[in-house]
Amino acid sequence: MAHFSDKHSRKNMLMLSIVFMVILTFTIGVMPTFETIGYLAPILLPCIRIMQGISIGGELRGAWVFMGEHSIKDSLFTSTDILTAAVAGSIVSLIIHKNYETSIIAQWAWRIPFIIGGIFGIISIYLRKFLSQTPVLAIQKKK
Repeated sequence: MAHFSDKHSRKNMLMLSIVFMVILTFTIGVMPTFETIGYLAPILLPCIRIMQGISIGGELRGAWVFMGEHSIKDSLFTSTDILTAAVAGSIVSLIIHKNYETSIIAQWAWRIPFIIGGIFGIISIYLRKFLSQTPVLAIQKKK
């Protein structure tokens, strides 16, 4: 994704990666159980998680570059904001995990973060429509 964002548009690649993340995240949240689709469930889940990992790989690096190019003066702090948000999400998940019984999490509660993530992803797609192209890429295209 980094190659294509350098060549075409960081905004478009960020949009593509978030669309993939939303689809994959929501799919995990509503995926049928083993009782419904049998051995296809434990095969599908790791495949979807791998695709999700590939998608976040394009998203995270792209977001760092995008934010860094938009705020050249404060790029160090802007880039660390992205990591801070990721760590904050992990802390929230740990707090939620402590408040549920393990049996409830195993049955159905593990789906909640994926469904909520899909909903927030749709909001992110809407907000990303209003992003402007980075100034650095605009200068490169003129050359």
